[in-house]
This record gives sequence, structure tokens and C-alpha cells, in this order.
Amino acid sequence: MFRIPLFLAVISLSWLGIANAQSIGFYSDLQFNTSTGDVSTYATTWSDYSTYYYYDVYVYSQLNVSQNGGPFQITCQTNGYGYNSDAVAMCDTNVGTGTVDLELISTHTVTATYYVYQFDYYCYYVLLLLGCI
Repeated sequence: MFRIPLFLAVISLSWLGIANAQSIGFYSDLQFNTSTGDVSTYATTWSDYSTYYYYDVYVYSQLNVSQNGGPFQITCQTNGYGYNSDAVAMCDTNVGTGTVDLELISTHTVTATYYVYQFDYYCYYVLLLLGCI
């Protein structure tokens, strides 16, 4: 007896497109040219267009370099913030040639935002009769 109304309710909700898929992603890349010593880093955090309104994205990128087996030194720090857009952090530098160890550290952060809308039912009914004060 309840199968048909439940089936129709599910079909109606799916037809309205209430539950859309959302995607969020991140990527980091390090490129090193051994003959010139040029290094470029790229890090990004993104969400799809339909979720821009609900998520703020942030990326932090840090390049650490060790020359000839010495301690790692922070060579380049960048960050990017995306409010209704993608967050991108890039760095291009030269670290020299020889024995070079490279370390790329990246942090990708997604902050969800939600909005609460309130509706005063009492004011609605008073508005219909007398106007809301």
C-alpha cells in the first residue's frame, strides 16, 4: 500500500536534482632541471563550480633544499586562498647544481561554510492579518 507513494516521492526528489554530487581535489608538483638548477613548484586546491559557494579552499607550499648532504633550508614559501575560486601557490627559483636534495611540503585546506536562514512564523501570520511590527 505504501510502496507506490514512496516510489513516487523518491522519483520526484531525484527529478528535482536535490542531491547533486560535489568534488574537491588537490595537487602538488615539483620540477627540477639538473643541468641549470632551476626548480618550480606548483600546488593547488580546488572545488567544482557548484560547491564554490559552500567551500573556501587554501593551499600552502614550502620548498626545502639541502646542498651536498647538509641540513634542509626553507628556500621558498607560498600560499594561495580561494574564495569562490581555486587556490594556487607557485614558486620558481634556482637552487644550484651538484648534490641537491629537494623536499616539497604542501598543505591543502577546505573550509565548509553553511548558512542558516530563519523565518518567523508568528510574524508571517501577523503580517497577513495586520502587518508585522
